Amino acid sequence: MLTPIFGSAWKNTYWGRLLIWGGVNKPNIHFVLNDGVPLVVSADKSKIAEEDRNWIYREALLHVKAEENLSTGQLRKVTLLNFEDYDPRYNDDDFRAMTLKGESAWADVKDASAWVDEIRGNK
Repeated sequence: MLTPIFGSAWKNTYWGRLLIWGGVNKPNIHFVLNDGVPLVVSADKSKIAEEDRNWIYREALLHVKAEENLSTGQLRKVTLLNFEDYDPRYNDDDFRAMTLKGESAWADVKDASAWVDEIRGNK
């Protein structure tokens, strides 16, 4: 049987639903990713205690540190770094402002596709 190869620890964010948090001796967070994969995240009591919002049964974005199996993608030693402040709602005014900013920034570029090709060395 092959020994699983885990890469070095790295940081990533995950979007999903928080089911349970807490614990007396080993505080952790039971989290379900959007694709249905369950994830148990270890956490400091202080990280959980300092949260103003009750995340139970709510969608959340977690910033974690973990090791990943290089063959299967399975995670281990998953540790909470932070709850990320993220609000995925669409705001029409913000979108218009970003669009205007982009149009202004690209105003002197006649052909964006040609510009990207040139930068990539394709022409």
